[in-house]
Amino acid sequence: MKNFNVQIKIIYFVFFVYFSVTGPLKPFGNWDMLAYVGSAKGFLNSGMNIREDSLVDVKHYVSINQFQSFLQGSDYIETVATDDLAFKEQLQGYSVKSFYILLIALTSLLTGNISFSSVIVSSLSFFIIGTTLFFMRPESKKTSGYLPYIYFACYVSR
Repeated sequence: MKNFNVQIKIIYFVFFVYFSVTGPLKPFGNWDMLAYVGSAKGFLNSGMNIREDSLVDVKHYVSINQFQSFLQGSDYIETVATDDLAFKEQLQGYSVKSFYILLIALTSLLTGNISFSSVIVSSLSFFIIGTTLFFMRPESKKTSGYLPYIYFACYVSR
């Protein structure tokens, strides 16, 4: 049973390291990036047209092909990317995450790119939550004790 617990710990840790690293490597998979960039730009009061500034920031961070596939991923993203009113309405939903947006804005002052900062903050928060939950795991011998923590980390972080 002890050997099995060690295997579970290794799988658990590898899971969080993998997802923490894939964020920066595959930024186009983050469909919230545009909203986080817009929210951070709004927080920093940069630019007159937050939607266009956000699109330019994201476009400079990902490749042209990734940017096109990112914008054509769904009707929702297409609408938000082309309509100022829809974009501003969407940002209201992200105002709840004010600390998260603040971290993205502050990180962007260090990195110089808000899109990159949104990916870094997302990956780091996922890793920190996963690692914290790893050490808060139940001392139960049953492996099912880990499942609520894994579910919670996936739900909160992504």
